[in-house]
Amino acid sequence: MGAAELVVLLVIGGACYVVLAPLRRAIVRRLLRRRGHRPGQVIPLVRNSDGVYTPPGRKTDGDKR
Repeated sequence: MGAAELVVLLVIGGACYVVLAPLRRAIVRRLLRRRGHRPGQVIPLVRNSDGVYTPPGRKTDGDKR
């Protein structure tokens, strides 16, 4: 693949990124609203035994009872 094709792909990817930015922001806003957080509020995360960060109180091992 030549340099021209790479430049074209980068331009197309950048254009898609710019066009989809409002949709991405709307989705993030909706997800934050569903969780009851205000925009800009820090969501606390706790590191579990596997080293994965999750919101406090959220159970990750649903299989283990």
